[in-house]
Amino acid sequence: MGPLPDMRITRTPEEEAFWPTYEWNDNPAITDETGATLTRRKYDRIESCTLEELHITRRSERLYTMGIPFSTETGHSQPKLRRWGIAILTSIPTLT
Repeated sequence: MGPLPDMRITRTPEEEAFWPTYEWNDNPAITDETGATLTRRKYDRIESCTLEELHITRRSERLYTMGIPFSTETGHSQPKLRRWGIAILTSIPTLT
């Protein structure tokens, strides 16, 4: 196997200004861990936030942690919300 291809994306100034403000719920086509589209009802259970507010922290070479802010009305656990967060984060373009 050779080295991984360069996945960097060239962006316009408008795109560069947009991505730091990207919020996960700006993309309604994101699917959950079963492949089902996250509905607005599910989106509304998680507070809208920036990527920075997820507090993604590298704990080791392969371990990252993050927290998903959610409303008090949610009936979902942090593990389920984190799975949704992972689906959301892996659905957006590379943030390099």
